[in-house]
Amino acid sequence: MDTSNGKMALTDGVGEFLRRERELRYVSLDDVAERTKISRRYLEAIEEGQYDRLPGETFVRGFIRSYAQSVGLDPEDTLLRYNQSRIVHGAPPLRTERPFLARRAWNERSLLWLLLAGVVIVGGMLVSLVGIVEGPSLLRWTSSPRPELPGTPIGGTPLMLTAIADSDTWLWVTIDEQPAQDMMLRAGQSTKWIGQERFIVSIGNARATRLKLNGHDLTIPQPAQSVLRQYTVSREMLP
Repeated sequence: MDTSNGKMALTDGVGEFLRRERELRYVSLDDVAERTKISRRYLEAIEEGQYDRLPGETFVRGFIRSYAQSVGLDPEDTLLRYNQSRIVHGAPPLRTERPFLARRAWNERSLLWLLLAGVVIVGGMLVSLVGIVEGPSLLRWTSSPRPELPGTPIGGTPLMLTAIADSDTWLWVTIDEQPAQDMMLRAGQSTKWIGQERFIVSIGNARATRLKLNGHDLTIPQPAQSVLRQYTVSREMLP
């Protein structure tokens, strides 16, 4: 085991296996990068067993799965080999439930914000309608400042960011200073996030990914290497 620079390298695990199978098929690392849209330096980190050079645990599993598929290997068997190599070297298998549960919990909280905002808006419309019917005295009452309800979203209408993948890509997003989320999207898949003020997004394959804010298409930068980093989507971008 190579532990130089304080990094654990599982060189006799899945990385060496993937490299050997790739070379047996006469596939170059650049070919794998083109097929998977994964940066070459991440692929090199996988082959060298330097998993701490990748963005996170979710990406490690997603990248290994994509690498295996690109050279004709069974991705589930390859992931099983990866987990077994970690056990042999004293590292626990990766847990993939936590990011999913975190996203689910955040989406549930966001849904509550939406319901509360809807109740406030409908209530305001009803009060205004009653004021119009009842006369000027009630109109004067409805026009006076109302105390802000606790928990009412300060930013107004919640923001909904939609990501649509035309090809496989990884995504990393921070919503209103909340803990970062990361995930893999396959071609044809989409996902949504709900926030109040801003999203900070990184995209592994920006050229094949579309973003929408509250249903409006966004024009995102197209970097030379197709990896978009720390792109801010905010309320000011609404038309």
